Amino acid sequence: MTERITVILSAYNGEKYIQSQIDSILNQTYDNFILYIRDDGSTDGTRKILKQYSEKDSRVKVQYGENIGYVKSFFKMLSEVNSEYIAFSDQDDIWLPEKLSVAQAALSQKNKSVPLMWASNIYICDEKMNVISIGARKRMSNFSNSLFMCNTQGMTMIINNKAREKVVSNLPKQNIMYHDWWIYRVVSAFGEVIFDSDPYVKYRRHDKNESDISYNFVNKVTNMMNRLINSDMYIRTKKETQEFKIIFDSQLSQSNRDVLSLFASPKRKIQKVFYSGRFKNSVLDELVLRLFFLLDIL
Repeated sequence: MTERITVILSAYNGEKYIQSQIDSILNQTYDNFILYIRDDGSTDGTRKILKQYSEKDSRVKVQYGENIGYVKSFFKMLSEVNSEYIAFSDQDDIWLPEKLSVAQAALSQKNKSVPLMWASNIYICDEKMNVISIGARKRMSNFSNSLFMCNTQGMTMIINNKAREKVVSNLPKQNIMYHDWWIYRVVSAFGEVIFDSDPYVKYRRHDKNESDISYNFVNKVTNMMNRLINSDMYIRTKKETQEFKIIFDSQLSQSNRDVLSLFASPKRKIQKVFYSGRFKNSVLDELVLRLFFLLDIL
């Protein structure tokens, strides 16, 4: 018997694209899955669409809730499911038919007694799903890297139940920025991240995306500067690293504890600047990060 996968999807005012996303999930070649959707207080036609799907397909389970934001919504669903594997879905992308099958085959070969995450590359598309580019073929995955970036996007991620248990039993008290980044940190610290360089998601970019990604040099630099000037992202990143230390420090290996101690410290900026490990996938990102260490931004 094949292993059960639960796909969790947090929906909010997604009537324009959500049917395409749901159809792409229901058309997966892997057949042992359920699609658990939580409507996060939609005020458009999303609830009507979800009701129609749940009535015609027994694999679709829907919960209607108040608006709590997509991060809390995903963690709520994660705490309520129980499957061998849990996949995360946004409401406006399209999955390739083989995604779940490829992920399950890769995860089933690994040590299930530790937290595991599988994630794939993406096709970056415009609003009409015309392919613009493909994400980076190589992604760096290690614990120090996870403190300053998530090396993939939530809608590509599939975790095992051991990872789910580790996350939901150690949720932070403060609100965190991104559910996928926090989960990536946890799995990087205690288990294994598997990155498939082949794309299995068509990622739709439009002006209402909840997540953020840059696919060229100019956009990447612009986003960095906007975050520095207009956002509290870097302040929150520091706080979340400190929160991670409070929750997990005693559970970490000595090497990961040493890394966390260094980067959770408000001091030791020279040691941070000249840290021997690599954090970012690109040289530009790496240089900017080291500059931020020097300026005490991170």
